[in-house]
Amino acid sequence: MWFSMRKVLRQLGQPDAGCGVLFGSGAGVPSIVFGPGSIDQAHSVDEYVELAEVECASAFYRGFIFSF
Repeated sequence: MWFSMRKVLRQLGQPDAGCGVLFGSGAGVPSIVFGPGSIDQAHSVDEYVELAEVECASAFYRGFIFSF
C-alpha cells in the first residue's frame, strides 16, 4: 500500500516522503492518512483548503484506487 501511494505521488509531481503523526486512525492497524489542507488549520475557526489542493488530492485518490 505504501509503495502504491508513493508511486502515485511521484506521478503527480508531489513529495513522496511520509511522516509520522501522533493521532490514531485505527486500533494498531497500519494506516495511511492523506488529505488536502494543513493540519495546523484543521478544525479551527478559520479552517480552509485551497482548491488546488483539493484537485490534487482528488487526482491522488483516483490514481491510488486504480493502482490496485
